[in-house]
Amino acid sequence: MNCKAILLLLISFSLLLGGCRIESGSNDEHTDKKETKAVQENDMKSKEEKTTALATMEMYNQLEKGMSYEEVKEIIGSEGKAATEEGDADMMYIWDGSYPNSFLSVSFKRNKLMSKTQMGLK
Repeated sequence: MNCKAILLLLISFSLLLGGCRIESGSNDEHTDKKETKAVQENDMKSKEEKTTALATMEMYNQLEKGMSYEEVKEIIGSEGKAATEEGDADMMYIWDGSYPNSFLSVSFKRNKLMSKTQMGLK
């Protein structure tokens, strides 16, 4: 795995773990924030429907160099979370694992699997 891919993986992982928000304000602002939060939760549910499959070591072992993203999605059973800008020639996707703090990441170059990494899969 090249340095760029490792750096992107670390940045993505830290972004996933590091988000928090403090809210304050009047009741009107609070109501607006509740409505906004409800919309965001609905959006998250739609995204989760696309990324509900959890990666396992068995899936990881089936992934082979040269596979397309579509082939990888078929094995894992869901879309991955893009860890790079959509449309880049080099793409990285991450799937959560079935155990806490476990994941699988796959790097593609021109839609061909170049490398795969896992942490904590069983």
